Amino acid sequence: MRTVECDGGILGLVLTRDRHVVAQDGYSVPSLGKKGDMALTTKALPSLRTGKGVVIGDSPNAVRTRLGAPTKVTPHGRFVDYVYKGRRGDGDHEQTYTFKAGRLIEVSFFRDATQGAG
Repeated sequence: MRTVECDGGILGLVLTRDRHVVAQDGYSVPSLGKKGDMALTTKALPSLRTGKGVVIGDSPNAVRTRLGAPTKVTPHGRFVDYVYKGRRGDGDHEQTYTFKAGRLIEVSFFRDATQGAG
């Protein structure tokens, strides 16, 4: 899912296998019988690889090997989030890698586009 805040300030990208998350964000998900305001364009999972080689299905150790130690680790129920925060010339960045049963199931990228402007 690609997101842009109404003012264009926060840009986001979420790669996920969880169709319930997608449906909650307002997308139609025919396999769940859910109708939403937006249509999905699906892509095969093998094409969903980050620029640093992280792939849905990776283990926490594989993610640490590619990205280093996370800024924060947050367990919540059956899930664990690895959060990486940083600042680059184009603004603040936050990446969240969500694991379930020891496998990566979701990646979220967010950037504050207003920070680099001006």
